[in-house]
Amino acid sequence: MRVNTRNVLVICAVILAIGVAFIISSQYFLIAGIQEIETEEITGDLITAQHAIDRQGENLAVLASDYAGWDDTYTFISDLNPAYIKSNLVPETFSGIDIESILYFDTVGNLIYADSYDPETGEILPVSTLLADALQSLPLISSPASAGDELSGILNTPGEIWIFAAQPIRTSDRQSPSRGHLVMVSPFTSGTVTKIAKDTNMDIRMAPLPTGDDRAPGLTGADDTADTGIQIVRSQKEIAASTLVYDVTGKTSLLLTITSPRDTYLLGQKAVLNSVILFIIVVLIGSVFVYLYLGRHLTRRIENISRGVRKISGSASYHVRLIDGGNDELTAIVRSVNSLLDTIQTSLVQIEGAGRAREESERKYRHLFEAANEAIFILDGVVICECNRAAEEMTGCGRNDLTGKRLSEIMGTCSIDPDGNVLREHTEAAYAGEPQHFTCERHQDNEPVRHFSVSLSRFTGTKTVYLLAVVRDITTFVKNKEHLRITQFSVDNADDAIYWVKRDGSVTYGNIAACRSLGYTPEELTSLKTWDINPTLSPDTWPSVWNRIADGSRVHEESILKRSDNTAFPIAQTNSHLSTQGEEFTCIFARDMTETVEMREREKEALRQIEENLLSLAILNDHIRNPLTVISATADLHDTESREIILSQVDQIDEIVRKLDQGWLESAKIREFLIKHYDFEEDTDREERENDPEEK
Repeated sequence: MRVNTRNVLVICAVILAIGVAFIISSQYFLIAGIQEIETEEITGDLITAQHAIDRQGENLAVLASDYAGWDDTYTFISDLNPAYIKSNLVPETFSGIDIESILYFDTVGNLIYADSYDPETGEILPVSTLLADALQSLPLISSPASAGDELSGILNTPGEIWIFAAQPIRTSDRQSPSRGHLVMVSPFTSGTVTKIAKDTNMDIRMAPLPTGDDRAPGLTGADDTADTGIQIVRSQKEIAASTLVYDVTGKTSLLLTITSPRDTYLLGQKAVLNSVILFIIVVLIGSVFVYLYLGRHLTRRIENISRGVRKISGSASYHVRLIDGGNDELTAIVRSVNSLLDTIQTSLVQIEGAGRAREESERKYRHLFEAANEAIFILDGVVICECNRAAEEMTGCGRNDLTGKRLSEIMGTCSIDPDGNVLREHTEAAYAGEPQHFTCERHQDNEPVRHFSVSLSRFTGTKTVYLLAVVRDITTFVKNKEHLRITQFSVDNADDAIYWVKRDGSVTYGNIAACRSLGYTPEELTSLKTWDINPTLSPDTWPSVWNRIADGSRVHEESILKRSDNTAFPIAQTNSHLSTQGEEFTCIFARDMTETVEMREREKEALRQIEENLLSLAILNDHIRNPLTVISATADLHDTESREIILSQVDQIDEIVRKLDQGWLESAKIREFLIKHYDFEEDTDREERENDPEEK
């Protein structure tokens, strides 16, 4: 479709849309507003007419109040004085105040006196029984409790509608109790309607309604205001509002209708029509000018640009440029097209270079693919379509043999997945876009079990989605991991306590024996510093200890460790330094020396006891041999039978002492042997005691 045709269609569519929108807005806003104003005005007039009807009763109540609040009336209700009737209830009274009936009731509703006036004949007549009964039925008249109340309004009786006013009968000062009610009644006639229409200057119509039905008769109309009981009826030229008028008993009495001409509405319709005609003329004229302007300054230039672009595109002469002499947005478009042509020309050159670079890149990535240490398989669906040299070496098969096989056939049988379901699930998940990493085993006849780490990921080719499988032989890693697990188990369950300490003094590891000997959990132990468990160390002395250990030599020494309950115990420890992956550690092997120290104390005590025994033997030898010598000499001086006996006993005692001397020598040799070969410490206190004269 040509641009000119589109311009015409767009202009027509805009005119139509604006015209319809203007008409709709005028109809739904202006005309609706006028109708709303009409409704408000006619409703106000109807309310004014209702108030005019209410004022009829109020005016009559003023007259009745003058007669009821009169001392003569107050007396008349008691004695029915004929003079009162003769002077007040005469035709002139009824015609002068424009009423038809006057009725006097006592406080319980009994009719005391009543007169009615016929305006046509000028005669005083009896009051209608229907009227009297209707008034007596009012609670205000018949109830003594309402004797002091007043009431006025409309009363609907069969065949007649009345305006009445009932006032309590009191004295002139209004202080005396009520003796009943004085009721003045005037008929509601067409003259009353005419008078109300004249007073309100409105076209009012009132239609009497039958009595005995408390329900409002149905009204028909275009609009109904349910909350006010007003119905609106509209015609082309008039608007009418109707409502029901109720009497004092709540029964429907009149259908009140007010009619008003729709001058404002008709004037608004005429204004809207004229506005629409004027709007359409203005829009048509403006559209012609817009069409001519667009054709000259926009459409023609766009067509020139379009022809130039088609010419360049058809001849592929991207060095040719568009020409436009303007200085607006179209000129900017021409410049953008020329800039695009420059870019295309540059891109063609770059594409040629990119093709060469792509070939070079393909050679590089092919080299990386072939030189990779891991076996790489490319799967099209579930079968292998490409693999590298490492895959051939790992499987021992040629590339042609691997192509077309499934990955499960290459990986062999797995003891935990003999049917290949797990591998299939990993493959499906990888094709779904979720990379997979898992390990598997390869079991083949007469071959050791081999372990593999497999990574699966999806990539998209030109038209096909492929799966990249990278397989790494981790058999050695698994074996090393098993050896490491065994080593770790051995370290964890060693009888000696083993600690790992970092340069800053923090404990990074303690085996089960270390935790058990110190009374800490592994978590508690690794939260401590080395000086928290070794009271011989402190934050100030630790750096020098670390430097001594970090020299590379193994350090053997005895020290003291402190348990969690602050009790200490001796240890023999071996310290060695390790540096790995940028971190330095000190490994401490600690053996509890509590039993060893106690054994040393027992050995020392035994040696001391031996030395004391040797000393005692030496002393005992001196103390025994000296008396024996005296006894032997003394026995030689006496040549008696007892001499032989004494000398015999002396020889026996001397033999015993000789044996004690021999035991002393053997004990001394044992002592020297223990000191020399078992690191027993010599009791220096004994030597001091031997050298001390007082001890001797």
